[in-house]
Amino acid sequence: MSASVRIGRHVAVAGQCGYLPDRSLAQGVTEQTRLALWNLAAALRAVGASADDVIAVQAFLTDTDDFDEFNAVYAEFFAEPCPARTTVYCGLRPGCWSRSARGR
Repeated sequence: MSASVRIGRHVAVAGQCGYLPDRSLAQGVTEQTRLALWNLAAALRAVGASADDVIAVQAFLTDTDDFDEFNAVYAEFFAEPCPARTTVYCGLRPGCWSRSARGR
């Protein structure tokens, strides 16, 4: 399995979550988002690309109330003009960040 693949000028990156090296998930929206974006950066570097090369992002959240916290970290990662982005709210693998995981 590859986290990223380059074919000519095009790069595809598999979905990245906020996994720690031991495959456990970081705690909280901020830390999971930051780690997912660091994992994205590593996948891009592996094929000679960077965040500056990204033109589109699909982000998945489990709760609409997490958007502002997610968006603040996202803004730290991508420089203007930011890539086009679609944010989807959905169910994710157990343990991925959700309001119920925070105990609210």
